[in-house]
Amino acid sequence: NVVTLSNASAITVTLPSAVYSVGQSINFVQYGAGQVTFQGDGTSVLKYTPGVKTRTQNSTVSALVIAANTFLLVGDLTA
Repeated sequence: NVVTLSNASAITVTLPSAVYSVGQSINFVQYGAGQVTFQGDGTSVLKYTPGVKTRTQNSTVSALVIAANTFLLVGDLTA
């Protein structure tokens, strides 16, 4: 799956628990100027380094489902 985000302003992507299966991944591309921030839905857990925001336009981030309610964010991230 590839989700393209072409917003001019900053946006937030919520990653919900119990929607995806362990082993799945969702790829996100920030095409627009708006920085993307990732967050859980209150029950899902995000693991990441160094932060939960895309670094700049054209940054790509993958959300890997590593447990029933846990996502590992990897890619061009910043704090």
